[in-house]
Amino acid sequence: MTDGPHPLGAGQAGLAGAAEPAGSLRRWSGWRYELLLAVELLALSALAFARPVLDSFGRSPETFIARGADARTVVLFALVVTLAPPLALAAAGLLARAFGPGVRWVVHLVLVGVVASVAVRRLVGEATAWPALALLAAGLVGGVALALARWRLVGVRAFLRFAGVASAVYLVQFLALSPTGDLVIGEKVGVDAEVAASVDAALGDDPPDVVLLTFDALPLDTLLDGDGAIDPQLFPNFAALAGTSTWYRNSTTVSMYTRDAVPAILTGRYPDPENRPNDGPSTDPENLFTLLGGTYDLHVGEQITRLCPEELCPRPRAAGLGRLARDAVDWWRGVAQGDETEDEFSLPALLDDDRFGEAEDWIADERPEQVDDPDLMFFHAAIPHDPWQFLPDGTIYDTERYPVGYHRIGWYGPGVGRQRHVLQAMAADTVLGEFLDRLRDAGTFDDTLVVVTADHGHAFVPDTPWRWLNRDNYEQLMWAPLLVKAPGQSDGEVVDDNVMSIDVVPTIADTLGVDLPWDVDGRPARQA
Repeated sequence: MTDGPHPLGAGQAGLAGAAEPAGSLRRWSGWRYELLLAVELLALSALAFARPVLDSFGRSPETFIARGADARTVVLFALVVTLAPPLALAAAGLLARAFGPGVRWVVHLVLVGVVASVAVRRLVGEATAWPALALLAAGLVGGVALALARWRLVGVRAFLRFAGVASAVYLVQFLALSPTGDLVIGEKVGVDAEVAASVDAALGDDPPDVVLLTFDALPLDTLLDGDGAIDPQLFPNFAALAGTSTWYRNSTTVSMYTRDAVPAILTGRYPDPENRPNDGPSTDPENLFTLLGGTYDLHVGEQITRLCPEELCPRPRAAGLGRLARDAVDWWRGVAQGDETEDEFSLPALLDDDRFGEAEDWIADERPEQVDDPDLMFFHAAIPHDPWQFLPDGTIYDTERYPVGYHRIGWYGPGVGRQRHVLQAMAADTVLGEFLDRLRDAGTFDDTLVVVTADHGHAFVPDTPWRWLNRDNYEQLMWAPLLVKAPGQSDGEVVDDNVMSIDVVPTIADTLGVDLPWDVDGRPARQA
């Protein structure tokens, strides 16, 4: 399969191989040829790096939302993930040019083999359940085989170059077809003028402030003392709020996963199962924020949703491309080492070790005062969601000795995992207490509509899934706290009627005397 004598001469022909066509030395040393070699590396690095990263991050728009990334940052992230690895590899090859065409060619074959080894290991790992040692062996064999094939076979050279150009498909899929792509080209929502006018008229001249706090992965079972009451020793602030609120003790979530559960709370609608897993971030224009945004000043801290229109809730400053790039590197390294799986994306931005501090910062920024415009305050606190690492006061304990990696409950068993979860739930109680104190200090607590809930629970039953529903764990997964303190309410009440998370928005509207201008699946809690 040769095309004639090799241009490097007999001394180097053995290294250069017959796969390169005869031609002038200019062809071997020119920039056009370097570009073709770079395209080959682009094809392999797309399989080894870009495809898995863009696929996983494309299914996880929550990461970009939590990082405050705008459309421009998302596009730059995709370009960096796609182009940075092959450019780095190509630069390594260029350095070899100083030692002559023969060395340059050998270095290219080595780079092809190394990247091919990584790509084969990942592809085999996705298709099989082989152990790590077998995957490593498969990668080594595949890398060596492809390097040899690139050396000897002209068809491999042509295939890699065409594949390099075709790798742009991964970039297009990420930006245009993935859930994350909706952050780039998704429809923008806003407040409907007619809805705003209708709500404003119904609210009257002195509407109360509204607070909705949502905790992440907080099962009602955790808060209970064994006799059906909230434990006042472990959770004094939840217990105190229950003493002045209506506690809907049979409130259940409609989804086990935050990405569906929080939008259900904010829209009053069930998640649409037909849209998963290819749906983008929630952009339902009919939600609590667009309902009250024409009258209320909004103070919103959304972690993984973007239901609040940008005109009402200016986006936080993006963390920058560097932070997202580190997220991608950490995720890729975790998968390569077997610490993470591509089906269990760890939402690095949402579950950082500063999430307790972020909740405190949001509370400190809120200054509820008795002014003309009422306030709507919403915050989604990413606690007590694992990784469990916080003591009740928000201090992070020894995470070197006690691993905190996502989905690692098996490392220390459900018993210890539950203990750590309770400590972190006590930290959530601390956050709740700090916010309620903020309202009391401002003199607005008594007249404010306060709703405290959680998006879903978390199971700690041995030998059962921690989030997938079954007969043994459903009590810990489905039931979530729901406390509603109406304006002026001072006496506690326990209601055992069946209520769901989709009833939160209808209950808020009913308490305010507002007729919902659109259809919802939920109903006011008093009609449960």
